[in-house]
Amino acid sequence: MLQLNYIRDNKDEAIARLAIKNFDAKPIFDQVLQLDVERKNTQKELEAILNEANVLAKQVGDLYKQGKKAEGDELKSKSASLKENSKKLEEHVAVIEEQQHKLLVQVPNTPSVKVPKGKTPEDNENVFQEGEIPVLYDGAKPHWELTTKYDLIDFELGVKLT
Repeated sequence: MLQLNYIRDNKDEAIARLAIKNFDAKPIFDQVLQLDVERKNTQKELEAILNEANVLAKQVGDLYKQGKKAEGDELKSKSASLKENSKKLEEHVAVIEEQQHKLLVQVPNTPSVKVPKGKTPEDNENVFQEGEIPVLYDGAKPHWELTTKYDLIDFELGVKLT
């Protein structure tokens, strides 16, 4: 799975390299980056609320020490509402991260720059070939049938072991 930082820093390169595999990553990357901006903004808002809640908690403690219970209770209720808001924002951040993850797992890894562009196996480049490829007659059996016929592999026992 591609990392968000890589997509953020190398979006165009990643799109070009995935195009080699005939995969159009642009719409997914656009969605992922849009969700990333939304997640960052929500995270900043969450941090501001948590910071404000911490400041209020200190003020509540100071007010109770000074004997100003009514003012302390008022700030305490405000702090409680901030904590509720922070829980909602944390849930929203989690939802955004889940959406990002669902999008990112749809994207394959980028191929090497050496990978030739193409859609079919014929488009691949043959770099090395050893020996001659045997030509089998029409009635030739596949290797898995031959292993059963000549009792080379006990598939039934293998199934039991697994």
